[in-house]
This record gives sequence, structure tokens and C-alpha cells, in this order.
Amino acid sequence: MLGSNNEEILKDRIDTAINFVKNKENVTWFLTGGKKDKRKTSTESDKMLYWLKKENKNEWNYYLDSIATNTAENFANFKNWLVMEKNNLQHIYITTSQFHFERANKFAENFLKHQYSWILSQKEYPSCKEDEQIHMQNVEKDIDSVLDRIRF
Repeated sequence: MLGSNNEEILKDRIDTAINFVKNKENVTWFLTGGKKDKRKTSTESDKMLYWLKKENKNEWNYYLDSIATNTAENFANFKNWLVMEKNNLQHIYITTSQFHFERANKFAENFLKHQYSWILSQKEYPSCKEDEQIHMQNVEKDIDSVLDRIRF
């Protein structure tokens, strides 16, 4: 589950993911998102965990990445978790927003060797698509930056 520094978009992502898995058991959640704004008191992953726990699903497992502050770091930290935990997950579902899909998919293709599918939420704001076009120009740079700092 990819975080967002916009709380309404983040809530839409978590609601979309919960709706998708609500009848499934033994779900493992990897919640990734730190703090982009140092003035905030909680991380994106903390907020996602709060909303998930309100669902009271005892069979759900949670792993939090409270460090990642961008999409490249989200996927790099998820890849590290998969390697370190030696996870034999049956399938991976990645949740993000529709407007963020194209860029997130570029990172997924670079970092993940597992089979995965997408769960896409719909909430966006007028500037979301324009912002994504700007961020798309930096995908390769973001990947290189993460690879310089994180070893797999």
C-alpha cells in the first residue's frame, strides 16, 4: 500500500484496498510512507495502520515502512522486506491512485520480480495529473538515487 502526503487521497487508497480484501483472510499489509513534512506528528504508514485497525481484522498482519518519502523508496523498501522476510506470498496487490499508476508501475517494474496486480483508487485533485507529468521526468534519477543508498 503506497502512502500519500494528502490525507484524503491516502484515505481513499486505504478504503479502496479494504473494500478489495474485506472477504479475504490472512492478508498481509506492507504499509509504506514516512513523513515528507517534518511538522506532521504521524507518518503515512501510521495513518494507514490506524484506519486498518478500525476494521478489526485479527487475521491481518501489518508491516510498516515509516522511512520512505517517495515512490522509489517505497518500492526499494518493499523489495528489501520481501528479500529479508523471504516471503512466499501467493500474490502481491499494490494499491495506489489511478493518477499515480503510470509512474508507480515504472518503479514496480524496476524493483519487483514477483507477480503483482494493481488496486487503483479514484480520488484526485486538478493538479494531480500535472504533478505526475513533472514527476515522470525524474523516474530514472529517483531510481538511481535509491540504488546509490540502498543495497539489496
